[in-house]
Amino acid sequence: MNTFAQAPSQQTEQNNLIGKTTAGYQAWFHASEDLDHGWGHWSNGSAPETGNVHPEMFPDFSEYPDSAMFRGRFENYPDGREVKFYQAHDPNVIDVHFGWMKEYGIDGVGVQRFYGATSWEALPEPTHLTAIRAAAEKYGRIFYIMYDTSGCGRDGMTAIDRFKADLLHNVEEKKLIQSPMYAHADGKPVICIWGLAETEKGRYPDAQPAYELITWLKERGYFVIGGLPDNNYASVETDYAKVYAALDMASPWTPGRFRLETLEKWISRHLAIDLEYCRKHNMYYQPVMYSGFAWSNFEGGGNPNAAPRHAGKLLWEQAKLYAKAGIQNAYFAMFDEYDEATALAKAAQDSFDIPKCAQYFQTLSADGTWLSSDYYLRLAGEVTKMLRGERDITEAIPIEHSNGPVYFRNSFEMRPASVTLSGRTHMDMQLYPVDVCASGGMVLDQEAVQLETASVISGRRGDVSYTGSCGFGFSGVGMTDALCYVHYRIAKTKIKVKKGLELSYMIRPMSETGMYVGVDLLFDDGTRLGEILPEVCEQKGSLGKWSRITHDCSMAEGKVIEAVAVIYHAVGEARFAAYIDDIIIEEKQI
Repeated sequence: MNTFAQAPSQQTEQNNLIGKTTAGYQAWFHASEDLDHGWGHWSNGSAPETGNVHPEMFPDFSEYPDSAMFRGRFENYPDGREVKFYQAHDPNVIDVHFGWMKEYGIDGVGVQRFYGATSWEALPEPTHLTAIRAAAEKYGRIFYIMYDTSGCGRDGMTAIDRFKADLLHNVEEKKLIQSPMYAHADGKPVICIWGLAETEKGRYPDAQPAYELITWLKERGYFVIGGLPDNNYASVETDYAKVYAALDMASPWTPGRFRLETLEKWISRHLAIDLEYCRKHNMYYQPVMYSGFAWSNFEGGGNPNAAPRHAGKLLWEQAKLYAKAGIQNAYFAMFDEYDEATALAKAAQDSFDIPKCAQYFQTLSADGTWLSSDYYLRLAGEVTKMLRGERDITEAIPIEHSNGPVYFRNSFEMRPASVTLSGRTHMDMQLYPVDVCASGGMVLDQEAVQLETASVISGRRGDVSYTGSCGFGFSGVGMTDALCYVHYRIAKTKIKVKKGLELSYMIRPMSETGMYVGVDLLFDDGTRLGEILPEVCEQKGSLGKWSRITHDCSMAEGKVIEAVAVIYHAVGEARFAAYIDDIIIEEKQI
């Protein structure tokens, strides 16, 4: 039975949800000109500052229009730019996000609508929902409403009536489902109800109210997805069993359920059960994939970088398992969820992209691999192609770490962050990397050198570091009158050398022989930049002073840089020591 006051748009190949990837879209970050009021999710009420901030992962704000940006209370970026935050409901911000979806190949979004944001009456225009509709139509992306029931459990049937009223007044009357880009499945407009579980009494709806809402939606003419926080829903034998069986599509939640080491066992165990349940009940299946997770800033619990991304491997390994199972549609958690560090949207690459302060933020360099801010958008596009069979299932991730102009940066910065045990019974402060640092550090080759120090060192700026509070200390002793050398890898990379590529870094030699310390690049054919450019291994810098060293890498065009190394090359017995900072590999600015 279809009871729509106005008929929804027709299902087309373009708006059909089946065979598509969508991402959760929060759009819940609020900013204001008033530093004391009107802020939300960036912080608690007032403008964000050290100690009053939600996001675990800091966004890349560089592409948003200034009209949608508002100054908080943070210090500037290292390059002097002001730190501003976007207002998520601004149509220009939404336009940027949907433009990214088209550019990188994400099919669309499930628009989060939380119980607390629902209304008994029509909200005055303009709303962010109509801005989302306009952007979806402009960029050819699908969208659908995803009601999150969190917090409604204690309100019983009153909550269900409120969801119904909001759907009537703020979805149907606003003509969202009349949009040609509103998602359909089986000829019906799509609605998702997230939070169908009896695992947390009072938070989610009980069985009868949940069943009433699903039944009402289906009778009205909707295709209903169930967002299921209970991963064992298929074995439930309580009254909630009829709730799950009434759905058109099951979408069990996975963020935080596994890490890279356990994901294959976890997914294999649950996937077989889920697919059999969906087959038995004639339902579709929409797996949830996530790129990483942490919320030490937002919830004040657990470790920073709690579920590491491993330079995209966590997401790619999930996608491979689903692709091998023949699953073509999936849900990314999430597009813009910086609070829990699951965002696919552009994020800070390293310490150059976060405010100068003591506040910890997760960056894309946190795992020890330098990645461009759009890396996870590019990866999500390849995941989409792989699920649809438009590209082969490959073991290796098929994208570059960066498409330039910057390919690698490392200022060796670390920030203090709190670690909270379960129940918040204990808190401690530890240093966590926001740059690549030297997590992959190891001696690759040495001759007649006793290496004493090869580590990130924290201290006063100007002494151990050129910028920030950390630098890389390198010292040891040459043990013979002949050539003494050591090559110490500080990072793995994957950078194809092109004409105009330049290596630069800052160095402060602390001994005469410390001027023979430098930075070298190791190529995929086993050669080094120092073998092509002798000056890499020659004396450089001034004793006790910071100097910038640059090398044109163009002579190695076509080779692939597999590692960045700190080296020492000198003849004779001597003690050497130097500090290194701000290593950058980028296309030369002309």
